[in-house]
Amino acid sequence: MSTLATPGPFDALSKAEDDEPIFPLLGRDPCAPATITEWCRLRRNRAYKLYGDKLDETSRNTLHAELFQASEAEVMALRMSAWRTRTEPAAEDPSKPTYNEIVKSTEEIEQARRLKILKDGIAHLRESAYHFNMALEVFETLGYLFPETAKILPLINNFAAQMEPHR
Repeated sequence: MSTLATPGPFDALSKAEDDEPIFPLLGRDPCAPATITEWCRLRRNRAYKLYGDKLDETSRNTLHAELFQASEAEVMALRMSAWRTRTEPAAEDPSKPTYNEIVKSTEEIEQARRLKILKDGIAHLRESAYHFNMALEVFETLGYLFPETAKILPLINNFAAQMEPHR
């Protein structure tokens, strides 16, 4: 986690070039946690597309680093939310207009909440498939072979695909 007093390992301010544009988000910004979460989703998708199906060690290490950075950013989003909860006693009123000035009903808010939970679960499934595959590769380097595990990855990926919401 980065703060002004204690910069973290992914501190953008310390790594920015002199003329490089930056856009810092503060914990008090009510949009910051959702913005970071969306950035994490985009970053993971990009990483999987670029490095997810490559077998060389450099690509695996790059994928791991990208996923780790996204995970660290998600922790930051959670900490921002917790910090805002501590500093703002009253929660935002869900009946207030959203950005497009449409008032959402309680049912729509609940449906959106359930959809987010579902998508988070799917992301965890896909990430677990990646980590499972990495663990198998480690075991293989030690000489352990588990031929029956070849069925597990397709099962995890098929389950994730079945859980994907359809329009």
